[in-house]
Amino acid sequence: MVGKPFTAADVADWRDRARLTQGELARYLGVSNIAISRWESGRSPVPGYLHLALAELWRHLDEGSQAMIETRRQNTRQIKQLLTFLADQQPLEVKVSEGMIRDAKVEGIHGSAVVFNAPGNAQAIPYAAIQNVKPAGVKAPLDEQTRQQIMRIGEYLLDGRHVHIKTATVDIEEASVSEVGRVWIRVQSVGGSLNAIVMYDEADGVTPIY
Repeated sequence: MVGKPFTAADVADWRDRARLTQGELARYLGVSNIAISRWESGRSPVPGYLHLALAELWRHLDEGSQAMIETRRQNTRQIKQLLTFLADQQPLEVKVSEGMIRDAKVEGIHGSAVVFNAPGNAQAIPYAAIQNVKPAGVKAPLDEQTRQQIMRIGEYLLDGRHVHIKTATVDIEEASVSEVGRVWIRVQSVGGSLNAIVMYDEADGVTPIY
């Protein structure tokens, strides 16, 4: 499977055997998941070197990186749950390595940590330190439009999808979502030279790049 340059079907078959999502493979290779999608669909030619890069990646996967993949998948499941708690603004009990955070609400979600806002105490907690999160109070849902934007843009954060940002004050051709918050999202241009905050009433200007 690695002796000659890959076709589009070969890339999809390799990824299926490796049990990786497009986003996971993109992160390993340092490319966008749009590139992976285009290679697999035949919309872009598969680079001639890719079979060699994937042969090396397969060796590393065999040496134990599957545990890292499973950790990332657990984080993904956790982030999806936290996005719902963010949209519902539901009080939570959060068990962490150092103890318990009570009456906490999700304030912001990053790729590697979540910001909880408890009475008199806001802090960012890495996902690895969170042992359990459970509802502990009555929901106070955000308005429906904001809730929909949180869930939609949260998916872009999860899969690392690049987006185009065009609002009254911001126009970034290609960016990634770095944080989904209660009242705004934070985006970063590819390459990291520009950062911007987009309020949810302008979030229709955040569109995925296919």
